[in-house]
Amino acid sequence: MDRESLTPPPGRLLAWLSSAAFLAVLACDRERSPPREASIFRDFQERLARSESPAARSATVSALIERVERTGYPIFEDDSTVVLLYRGNAKHVGIVGDMNFWDGELSMQRVPGTGLFFYRGRFEPDARLEYRLKLTSDFSFPDPLNSHVTPAALGPHSTIVMPRYESNAIFAGGSGGEKGGYDRVVRHDLPAGSLPYAHPVHVYLPPGYPEEDRAYATAYFNDGRDYIELAQTPRVLDRLIDSGRIEPIIAVFVTPPNQPLPEGPNRITEYSCNDDYVAFVADELVPFVDRKFRTRRQASSRLIVGASYGGLISVYTAFRRPEIFGLAHSQSGYLSFRDGLIADVIEAGATRPIRLHVDVGTYEKTVGPNFLPPGETDFLAGNRALVEILKAKQYAYRYREVHEGHTWGNWRAHLKDGLICFFGAA
Repeated sequence: MDRESLTPPPGRLLAWLSSAAFLAVLACDRERSPPREASIFRDFQERLARSESPAARSATVSALIERVERTGYPIFEDDSTVVLLYRGNAKHVGIVGDMNFWDGELSMQRVPGTGLFFYRGRFEPDARLEYRLKLTSDFSFPDPLNSHVTPAALGPHSTIVMPRYESNAIFAGGSGGEKGGYDRVVRHDLPAGSLPYAHPVHVYLPPGYPEEDRAYATAYFNDGRDYIELAQTPRVLDRLIDSGRIEPIIAVFVTPPNQPLPEGPNRITEYSCNDDYVAFVADELVPFVDRKFRTRRQASSRLIVGASYGGLISVYTAFRRPEIFGLAHSQSGYLSFRDGLIADVIEAGATRPIRLHVDVGTYEKTVGPNFLPPGETDFLAGNRALVEILKAKQYAYRYREVHEGHTWGNWRAHLKDGLICFFGAA
């Protein structure tokens, strides 16, 4: 599945979100407990050693593939060791993914005398890692044996869920055919103002809106279209609200222009600590939402959320305009931007009345090595540096590191943590 199949044509977002194609992605994209057949690959190696003819070796490989297709894949030899397989007519098979920070590739090892390749890796028992396979230098694809795939911006990733990973129950069992809140997401267009171009936004209204005598807290999402499509945020909100884990809230999704194209203006120009973007959100978008919907007007009831560059601008916006946003959630924020500019700004300024939720993956030590400055690719270090400043300045914050990478699968799974932190139902 390529980017085009994951992305609806302009103006047809809501129709696509209810389409069979999108529901099919949801159906296969679910967290689950991994199978446990610890000896399966070692048994195969012992049988292969006894297979003397090419035909016998081929039959032994076929039996292994049939077994993993029947019992489950990847192969977990213990809580920390996983085995990946590829069978095919190839000279070389590589892996690119979270385990090597999507930089270069790991080589799979050929089993002598066969067309089978394998990779054995050791990871934290609670890790969750996304990856793709490569036969050539310029093309990667999902692991054909791995039915567990996660939608991503440039095509689905195969996913390894280690045995002690705590799966997000919201995604258990697939979509179930439900609309999951997407039927209550409506587009609005804001004219040019602080930014010299019009801006589309999408607004999610909670089930039962409006309830009599209720005013609603609001959450503003940078990279709004990706939070709708890839993080499945309307579905997450519906599940959290329906289960009573958070109060009903209104969500506003702000999508940057020219996404995902490199032409400016784009998310980079907007999210690089851009005060014009901050003014657009704080002085134009928030007043529009407050006029049109039944919202609570206190900063303590407004959250701004983002991932990567979006996490950077979320922290920056709350710091610059604490009278508007009293809450911020940074998911794998690009907090190493300009050698930690945001940490320096916060350290030099007065402590603001804002609360923050910050999370990052331990497999984010090298993000964007092909296009970010060499000294800024360690997102894990950037987040840790910010947290030290928050601690020293006595900010109210929560911080969490997870054994995952710089992916929408990570951010989607842990979005609920910030929502519950800020809007948890009493």
